[in-house]
Amino acid sequence: MAHTLQGQEAEPGGGASGASQPDDTFFCEADVPHELLLPHCAVVVHHGGIGTVIAALRARVPQLVVPLAFDQPFWAQRLKELGVGDALPLEEATSVPALSRKIRQLTDPRCAAAVRELGGRVAAECGLELAVEKIVSLVAGSIAAHRSGARLEPPILAPLKPVRRVALEAGNEGGRLQVWARCAGEARYVHQEIAVERCYGDLERLQPGSLVVDAGMNLGLFSLNLHRCWEAGRGELVVLGFEPAEEVYGLAVRNLREHGVHVVEHPDPFVPVKHEPATASGAGGLTVHCFRAALGDHDGEEELCYFPHLSTGSTLAKHRAEKEAQKRGSIYNTRLVEFFFAEERRERVPCVRLSSVLAAHGLGARVPGAVETPAVALLKCDVEGSEVTVLGGVGAEDWARVQHLAVEVHTPAALEAARVLLAGRFGGEVWSAPQRQLPGHFLLYGARAAARGPAAAGGATAG
Repeated sequence: MAHTLQGQEAEPGGGASGASQPDDTFFCEADVPHELLLPHCAVVVHHGGIGTVIAALRARVPQLVVPLAFDQPFWAQRLKELGVGDALPLEEATSVPALSRKIRQLTDPRCAAAVRELGGRVAAECGLELAVEKIVSLVAGSIAAHRSGARLEPPILAPLKPVRRVALEAGNEGGRLQVWARCAGEARYVHQEIAVERCYGDLERLQPGSLVVDAGMNLGLFSLNLHRCWEAGRGELVVLGFEPAEEVYGLAVRNLREHGVHVVEHPDPFVPVKHEPATASGAGGLTVHCFRAALGDHDGEEELCYFPHLSTGSTLAKHRAEKEAQKRGSIYNTRLVEFFFAEERRERVPCVRLSSVLAAHGLGARVPGAVETPAVALLKCDVEGSEVTVLGGVGAEDWARVQHLAVEVHTPAALEAARVLLAGRFGGEVWSAPQRQLPGHFLLYGARAAARGPAAAGGATAG
């Protein structure tokens, strides 16, 4: 880090051996307690785990967060809002000029003053004493109630985090790219995947007059990103968005409409709604048809397990056991896993086959701007355990129209099951890529040979 601040041309850290470092540089090759190390630092660079965030505040040291996943983007943004830290995208973290610029900003006297003030308040608190006080109080109340024979009322839980506007990009707090969400870190993580990492490929290359299926619409960020890159005058593009959770569906519709997207809601998945094309309404050429329903391999109902603090993890009840297995694994931050799954709700939701919806809405014939049966340019699927059943709900006549696939699967077994199903129905090339930040998760891509020129999913080449 000394090299960075001095403007020398060297990699941060100078390699594992440290041979090229000056005499006052040292390397930690074992665990060092935060309370011993951090007070000696000018700036702390870390991934944004809440433990390190609090330790650095107690040490009154500015923080540069390089967030990877989960709640880390939230803490990075919060530190920036408080004037005691900043964030740096992972892809820029190995750039000496980028690190140097950020670190110099954090050594500014104004930042130092803010850190001293907030750090002092944090250091004055004692979470351990408060936790002991609360536990002793609960135990005492339980013992007293048992002795008296009285009924012990359960403690009143803290309310859910409020739904609020969230800036999706650093430095854009006052800009247009804000959405309504309950958990800022989760929304930013999804946006990073779609808009920055482009996990669904080059959406600009989708062809006018085609369909896009968004199975697992969540907050509407996929369609919102598509709206931003779809140039006016290119013609009609139709998205069918499916989201079963009542609260998240409402937020998705709100987010899309507030950003000028032409939205058509379908209270009954099988009843068409009359509407003008997006070009006639002045909203550009993108129309998003929104269905509050889960896609599957049958038409009927299912029970949904909705997690308000982790809406992207919501799953059908028949896949709920898989979440318990994931909770015990390495996917979620162990300090926050109980929070993520707190306040779980159960909802009865419609379940529909994709082919049933296409037939009911006449989308098997043509859409405005198309001269023939429209192709399904991209089938995007992120449905937390139901991926194979969603694929099973596509009839043979509709598989012939699907040009590209992008399907997230959560286990090697699910990946193999999806491959087997596609081998007998899709008729195109299929490949997969592991999700770097989610152990055991994969993105399964597919493309027909004839459609590889305007490929959308997974880029233009197989992985």
